Amino acid sequence: MNWSEYYYLAVGALAACALLFMLVRHIDGLSALSRRRTIQELVFLGAILAVALFIIYGNYYLGKYFFAYTIGDTGSDTVEQYVPFYSNLIANARDGSLTFTNFWSFEYELGVNAASYQSWLYDPFNLILVPLGVILGDASLAGLLIFTHTVKIVLSAYLFDHLLTRYCDTPLARILGSVLFALCGFMVINGQHYWLGSVFPLFAASALAFELYLEKMTAPRFLGVVAVVAVMMGWTAYVAFMILLYEAIFLLLKIPSTLEKVTPKAYALTVLRLAAPVACGALVACVLLVPYALFLLAETSRTSASAPMGERIVESLTTFIPFDWFLGMLSRFLGSCQITTGLETVDGLISSTGTTDYTYNFIYEFIFFGYSCGAFVLLSQFFHWLFTDGSRRTRILVMVGAALILLYCVNYFLPTLFTAMVRLQYRSSFILAVPICCAMAIGFEKRILPGKVAWAPLAVAAALTLAVLAWSFINTRTSHLISFVAIGTFVVAVAALLIAARKPAWRPALTALFAAALVACTAFDGFMGSNLRIHVAGDYFPLSGIGDRGATTVEALDWLEEHDPTFYRVDKTYLTWVPANDSLIQHYASVSAYNSTPDAEVDEFYRMLWHEAISPWAYYSQGYWYDRDRPEIMELLDVKYILSLEPVDYSWLELVTQVEDVYIYRNVYAESLATVRQHVVAKSVADALPDPASRRELLATSIIVPDEVAAALPEGAGEPTAPVDASSTFTEDGVGHLTGSISCDADSVVCLSIPHTGTWHITVDGQEVETFTANYGFIGFALPAGSHEVVASYELKGFVPGLVLTGAGVVATAAGAYAVYRRSKRNLDAVPSTGAEAV
Repeated sequence: MNWSEYYYLAVGALAACALLFMLVRHIDGLSALSRRRTIQELVFLGAILAVALFIIYGNYYLGKYFFAYTIGDTGSDTVEQYVPFYSNLIANARDGSLTFTNFWSFEYELGVNAASYQSWLYDPFNLILVPLGVILGDASLAGLLIFTHTVKIVLSAYLFDHLLTRYCDTPLARILGSVLFALCGFMVINGQHYWLGSVFPLFAASALAFELYLEKMTAPRFLGVVAVVAVMMGWTAYVAFMILLYEAIFLLLKIPSTLEKVTPKAYALTVLRLAAPVACGALVACVLLVPYALFLLAETSRTSASAPMGERIVESLTTFIPFDWFLGMLSRFLGSCQITTGLETVDGLISSTGTTDYTYNFIYEFIFFGYSCGAFVLLSQFFHWLFTDGSRRTRILVMVGAALILLYCVNYFLPTLFTAMVRLQYRSSFILAVPICCAMAIGFEKRILPGKVAWAPLAVAAALTLAVLAWSFINTRTSHLISFVAIGTFVVAVAALLIAARKPAWRPALTALFAAALVACTAFDGFMGSNLRIHVAGDYFPLSGIGDRGATTVEALDWLEEHDPTFYRVDKTYLTWVPANDSLIQHYASVSAYNSTPDAEVDEFYRMLWHEAISPWAYYSQGYWYDRDRPEIMELLDVKYILSLEPVDYSWLELVTQVEDVYIYRNVYAESLATVRQHVVAKSVADALPDPASRRELLATSIIVPDEVAAALPEGAGEPTAPVDASSTFTEDGVGHLTGSISCDADSVVCLSIPHTGTWHITVDGQEVETFTANYGFIGFALPAGSHEVVASYELKGFVPGLVLTGAGVVATAAGAYAVYRRSKRNLDAVPSTGAEAV
């Protein structure tokens, strides 16, 4: 780490000292009881966030670094997958080709629909990113990504500050809890993956909306819950499930504390009233939710699980974390980057599971906490307050919640449940932030702020903290400085409390110092996790405007577009920006992609027919880059052109022209998307062959089809023959719409190398024909002899019924809001008048 690049930290340190001075001067006002947020509170919260964010992201704001990490860093998928996607999204919005209904893109993988990356596409914060990207241009993308990330952090803090008014009476406690919440590990580290950072403010908004509605059931608050649920579920059912499951558990525990008298009837009615806006929000979201759910459940390989549901439940309930995870979890509780920032693996320190390689992916996949070096101390004070001053009902509810959090951490069942029992994964660990940060804020308010420190619990917590930080210091794989600073700030924080106990007159200033030390520790952890990384160099950040990288490739692609109006795929022997997703940035149809949400059938195509194209080092990455001399696959996929920066000597390629330094080669075998054969092979027969090479031999004369299709075809398709005499061409004349012609001298079966995803309608001479899966992942259909006009058009599966359900949801929302309004009005009218009104 080159510290000469971080001179701005001196400015940040001066600003932090000035802010601490102002905090000491205003601590009386910030310590005064106020259940409503004050102007002073909001200003100090904003100022603290501004200084902390400047320290963490100063070089990103100044344009020295780009908000993405490159190959060699665990977070390299930021530049390999997400940056190309956002670049493509902004370009499509600019040229008017972006559509949210029947969206289809051939520029990503072999072709994808909107549902395949709905979590990215419908991220609500794209409403900031995309319009600004259109206005400011491609070179602004890096700055817009860090700006949007900053907005998410600030919004999370202010939403949580509002939520804390239900639990804390003092502004300073709410400020501390909100800053630790917004700068915790999930937001700062996992938020580097852009759309995952959007989870946090939506989670805070949902927690606040449900809290407000449970507190007072009015029509506006009903609509608030509907809106939050609709946004979450329309955006991503994956995240919405996690958030709503958390809210269900939380509300079921909290409802008794809101009832004057707890009876089964009162409890059930409250549950139903809370469920009503959730149901309405789910219905409103159906126009996006139904297509996404159909894709997620039926087509993506990410939701597949090998064992039956019952076996998975029993296995997860009876499986506990490995012993070597305990210290790793405790370390992550105090800071996300104590062990590694993402530069180094944790081989030999944290064992992996059958589904996740924590050796490499520890920083992003292991459970997220990162609540500062003072987390154990604040929690110790909270539990002391709970058992000495808390009501019996509160103690019971909190201990049930604490037991669930503990089980989430040590047993496999709850984290697996939050992924709908698909696999053990800690992406849902963001849900722990609300209860834990609430507890820390309460502990600060009840014990630290008034000077009522519980010394015995603090001593135990301090010993545990120092032991964990010492272990982290010894075992860190990246930098000892992170643990050293954590130890130093923790010592300062505890020393402040000890001195305050002996010098009561100094207590306000020392209490401010205690809070500042915790925030400083969190900010430094976030700084190291964001800066001690392998950053993308400026001229390697896609379309950064630095240098002319990729200019000649774009010229070559323009030449092809001018000279060949048909649809075709292109690939390259070199990379311009990233190994697999240059097609998203430079706008061409390709076969190379890094896609973490692959279609299940396309995934099967690669495994069964082109296994050599699967990256040996990167998950979900495959294509021409990894296996370049494969003419039978290039023909099948209609890879008509290969671009190279040097001469290529493959028998199936012929040089067409050279544009600047780019050689353009033509695949002599590739004619169009359509592969026409008379013979078919049943999938079970192909599956029985020993390897992909054996199956590829079938492609010369046959098409692989499902067994039931093979059985239903006429006898003419039964025996292998020489390839049928056929010709075909296709052109793309709209988003998800291709037209072409196919001529064949005998009844045949056609394979269009378009993923069999969603609903593709194929018409032959104006008549729609039945389709089936061909060659493991593509569209197949039967075709009689002769010359035919063929049209392939895409329809997002589930869009129409989803639209109908959305309409029903709007009606149900209006009816529900009116019913809540009528009920709240009746309750208000039933309250007897007092004072002057009674006279």
